[in-house]
Amino acid sequence: KGTFQYDRVPLEYLEVFTESHPLVMSTRIQASHFAPLKKEKRKKRKLLIISRYHKLKKGFGITLNEIYRTEKLFSDFEIHQLAWHYRGKDQLIDQVFVYGSRPHDDPHGVSRLEELITLTEPDVILLHADPYFFLNYIPILQRLQGPVIGWFPIDMERMNCPATWMPLFNRCNKIIALSSFAQKQIRKNYNGRIEVVGLGVNLYFFTPVPLERKKELRKELGWKEYGFYFLLIANNFWRKGIEYAIEAFRIFHERYPYEAQSCYLYLHTEETYPICELIHSCNLNSKVMIAKQFDPFNNPLDTATLAKHYQASDVFLLTSLGEGFGMPLLEAQACGIPVIASNNSAIPSVVGQAGLLINAPVLASGSNAECLGWLRPPDVFHAAELMHQVFSDPQLIHYFSEQGIKQATTQSWNVIAEKLKQALMECIGEGQLTFNYPEPVLIPV
Repeated sequence: KGTFQYDRVPLEYLEVFTESHPLVMSTRIQASHFAPLKKEKRKKRKLLIISRYHKLKKGFGITLNEIYRTEKLFSDFEIHQLAWHYRGKDQLIDQVFVYGSRPHDDPHGVSRLEELITLTEPDVILLHADPYFFLNYIPILQRLQGPVIGWFPIDMERMNCPATWMPLFNRCNKIIALSSFAQKQIRKNYNGRIEVVGLGVNLYFFTPVPLERKKELRKELGWKEYGFYFLLIANNFWRKGIEYAIEAFRIFHERYPYEAQSCYLYLHTEETYPICELIHSCNLNSKVMIAKQFDPFNNPLDTATLAKHYQASDVFLLTSLGEGFGMPLLEAQACGIPVIASNNSAIPSVVGQAGLLINAPVLASGSNAECLGWLRPPDVFHAAELMHQVFSDPQLIHYFSEQGIKQATTQSWNVIAEKLKQALMECIGEGQLTFNYPEPVLIPV
């Protein structure tokens, strides 16, 4: 009788449990922290994205950062992200509710995902990374009745999709492939809905520059004003085939010593002992340059500075053994730089009419996350011939430059973000937006 008084916990944390399995107190407190920010967005659909932290300048992080910057998704979605490699507190960043995984007690973010589904009650979940990153999440995703969409790259040839991936693919209401190559590979033993949405390019930063500006950039970068520069941008990872670029450049110098006198190769990658040793053994120390103190995690280049490297170069070279898409190819095209790249995986569809393809006829086995596949190493002798062909033909350079700029304008991030939004909206309302909680059990304490 009388008024109930309880001041040990703020009243806003007290509520009647109406569900079969009440939320844990920490989750409810966390929800209350975000409550003031979420009031304005109550009518929007909730999108939960699982991927790399969008401020990290690597692949999937770059993609999400550019998608967010267009603000295309914010008109229809309240966005939450379980962000890998994010170590800060849960907070609103760039209009996105960002949640970090717990690397010490939950390195894969499995229990964190279960908590976030409870907290956010998403209308749709988007998975954006290579499929093998999500295998640990399959049991939780299968307990969710709402729509799940996978935006996946595929960079290897396989007879069929790995058996360990199939439960993930079959759980997805729709799969978005990054390329027609990925679509073809997934289709080998997946019969669900699938469409292609590639990556984009920031046309504000990546743009052609006149000759005088190119000379200024070379002076700024410490390059020779009248040299002919081949540029390679890639992380120092075995699949990127950086050693093939160095070997092709050596063969080019050997076969065409007069033409190669004014040619240089700039590698924007991590400087490691094996790469430096290879350059030294090829006697190319004065001809091959490597970015100093570059670290994609701890010391990445900002977008404007990265664009300057493209704009100061003459040809972009990519000798990768396989690519899920190849964003640098599109960035080079936007800057009006001809492309020489391996004829494998998703690369031909990205290069289009804006460059030359290096023969890659031989299959080599490779492994990624314990899943075997086939890669196609580029023919370094053919690569050397293509380098000479482009160097010797200014008209060809001009043609590829025009084609690249034309292709890049159709792949802006605004275009890609709109396609992604439409793909997400098409799955809204499929299934029931419920989550099957595990039954509470008694545990010894």
